[in-house]
Amino acid sequence: HVALRFLAAELGAVEIPPLAVAEPRRLRWPAWAPLAAAAAVLAVVGVWWMAGSGKRQAASEDVLVARNVEGSAFRVRGSGEEKRPLAEGDQIRVGERIETGVDGRVTLAWAREATTVQLGGEAGFRVQGSGKSALLERGALTASVAKQGRGRSFMMETPHARAAVVGTWLSLDVQPDRTRLEVLDGKVRFSRLADGRELDVAAGRWALFGDAT
Repeated sequence: HVALRFLAAELGAVEIPPLAVAEPRRLRWPAWAPLAAAAAVLAVVGVWWMAGSGKRQAASEDVLVARNVEGSAFRVRGSGEEKRPLAEGDQIRVGERIETGVDGRVTLAWAREATTVQLGGEAGFRVQGSGKSALLERGALTASVAKQGRGRSFMMETPHARAAVVGTWLSLDVQPDRTRLEVLDGKVRFSRLADGRELDVAAGRWALFGDAT
């Protein structure tokens, strides 16, 4: 650069100004950038929490609780290796079986909806599936089923038939050779397991499915 200035002076040219060296520019984040990043993190956490909350709520809705236990009643796990007296407030898990003696009376209630099942004497009742399916192996029950959500139903099975309930009041009586359904309110889709025959049983009516019917 000094040589160029000297040469320019000799030639009578205009003096060349000193070269200016530009400093590197620093990137500046907008003032709202930290707030936007924090909002994005909160949104992700919120979606994760809502998803988990929905699963927890669905699970709690399917929990059964023993109410009004009278006389002899037992809860049985597995194939019968663990059997103990049923107490009021016990939570019944999927796969567990409730047995009542001749003098036994039990009311089972779902934790987050107004669905109840009352078991009579010498009944055998097992919770299946997601908790919204049950098997009455023997004996009698009366069920008051809250209206189920769209696309959902409460399934009640016996050795002979299946009752799909979306919200009603009914009674079932199971004997070794047949199952009797009586609908007190609402309507129930009643199916025979042997051949799949179906009946829509309305309030005030009853139906019978069994080995010979």
